[in-house]
Amino acid sequence: MRTIKNTNSSISLIDNDIFYVIYDKDTIISVADFQETEQVYHEVSQGKKLKFLVEFPKFVTATAEARKWAETNQVEAISEAIVFNNSGQRMLIRFYLLLRIHEHPIKIFTNKETALEWLRIEA
Repeated sequence: MRTIKNTNSSISLIDNDIFYVIYDKDTIISVADFQETEQVYHEVSQGKKLKFLVEFPKFVTATAEARKWAETNQVEAISEAIVFNNSGQRMLIRFYLLLRIHEHPIKIFTNKETALEWLRIEA
């Protein structure tokens, strides 16, 4: 799969089963950004579940509306790894994950390589 460039992210497929999204640096993510990602996921997955890896570089944040949208709109995935390079971002997502019902395993990482290792061994 080639890399697909959305408004504020780039998406590619790793190992044919890991859907990888990296948001652009210094981005404020909107609902539309999350919706673009969801649309590409559905196109790429063609109805089957994939592993999901999303990376948020430093100085990336989401609007309140986008965070609320993300709480109620989950893609059907095998497992999900979230990479944050910033401790403030990690604290916010940990709080968010405590309040959210999970349909699949989710784990937070500080780097892409460790996240990929986990996804590769996770069901």
